Amino acid sequence: MKILVFGKLGQVGQELGVCLKEYEDAEIIYADRKVANLEHPDECAEVIYLNSPDLIINAAAYTNVEKAEDEEELANIINGHSPTAMAEAAKHIKCPFIHLSTDYVFDGYEKGPKSEDHAVNPLNAYGRSKLLGEVGIVKSNCIFLILRTSWVFSSYGNNFVKNILNASNDNKTLKIVYDQIGGPTSAKSIARAIVAISYKLLDDSSLKGIYHFSGIPDVSWSSFAEAIFQDKGEVQIKKIKTLDYGSRVERPLDSCLDCSKIEKKFGITRPFWKDDLKKVLKELRG
Repeated sequence: MKILVFGKLGQVGQELGVCLKEYEDAEIIYADRKVANLEHPDECAEVIYLNSPDLIINAAAYTNVEKAEDEEELANIINGHSPTAMAEAAKHIKCPFIHLSTDYVFDGYEKGPKSEDHAVNPLNAYGRSKLLGEVGIVKSNCIFLILRTSWVFSSYGNNFVKNILNASNDNKTLKIVYDQIGGPTSAKSIARAIVAISYKLLDDSSLKGIYHFSGIPDVSWSSFAEAIFQDKGEVQIKKIKTLDYGSRVERPLDSCLDCSKIEKKFGITRPFWKDDLKKVLKELRG
């Protein structure tokens, strides 16, 4: 199976490379910026036509939520127009396409887990750009699977775990919001879920659609931070409200996702993020 992956250096992209090594029949081809710059949708389509893969995975994205407010047009291209071009190319060569999306397509005003058909209403430029990609993919009518996830962390790249560990080197009291709720999800668990999905989707295209996948249990950012520093008593977490955080970007207060559909259709259960967190902390601390 020839798998074309966009997003080689991202958290999930790197974990995909590790996971797919376990499968002897899987040949992974990375479409990096040298051959497919996501700022140019036509390049993304062209690399698909040139490689004629059996499966396409888009794990690449514009992820800087704050900066997207100033660069919404660029975010729309990378998160919206390029995935749409990928999907249209996938349709043309009759190739399944798996795309990563986000809980930020929801406004989070309602409490409780959101199902896949819950009304979307992104609050910020990043969320709007990701929704733009979802809409384009669905309209392409390719064999697609959009996987919405949340609060991604790993030992790679830029994420909450690494950021507050670094912050704790200079400050032993960290202010973390307590009124935003969601499911932390390791990139490793996402990669494993994608691999499992890939083989089943190739066999049964009727499984296509939008799915949710996030870690369990749902917690606040402050509770997530406390778990990170559980064994480092010198670091104190001061709980604050989102309004006191000082960000100009509005974020969903409740990002909980209903993941029952992916369990029913694929047999994939929500991973326990505390188990994954221990592994990531071990990797980071050597």
